Amino acid sequence: FNLVWEPVEIENCSHIFCKYCINKSLMERKICPVCRQTSIKIKPCISLSRCCGEFKIKCKNIGCKETPSYSNYMEHLEKCKFKKYMCLNEGCNYKGIREEVKNHCLNCEFRIIDCKYCHNPVKFCDFEKHSKTECTQEYTCQLCHLKMERGKFFTKHYSKNGDNVECLKAQVKYYNL
Repeated sequence: FNLVWEPVEIENCSHIFCKYCINKSLMERKICPVCRQTSIKIKPCISLSRCCGEFKIKCKNIGCKETPSYSNYMEHLEKCKFKKYMCLNEGCNYKGIREEVKNHCLNCEFRIIDCKYCHNPVKFCDFEKHSKTECTQEYTCQLCHLKMERGKFFTKHYSKNGDNVECLKAQVKYYNL
């Protein structure tokens, strides 16, 4: 009951439908949805396709002012800069245009981070709870593989600038830069 997409015609009764819509209907019942004709044979409706080909259609995406032709509409929808996307992080319901979603995902509270203590993947919003209750209380230095109790010795063992640390590999790494 809207503009027909990929129009097809039922040969016997000449009723016209969207290809997708009639195929969906015929999967349920093998009859014409309008006249109940039972002998169904579908063919493309070329004359209607040609007729509709130059219709101008306003883009459905909010903010887009373009009016592509019928024949280019689907292609436009795929490339439209106002197309809405969802955040890909599980548990997040954020929707926005492509650039907004890219920026959102970088700071999304549902993004997965590696725990700086146990190196297991954790949702950013769950990190505080994880670090207090679920995380192992042991930390392994990624340079020298020394195991130590988290929080007590780590700051003294390793620092990014190599100053006043016990980890010899951290010192060597820093001074060889």
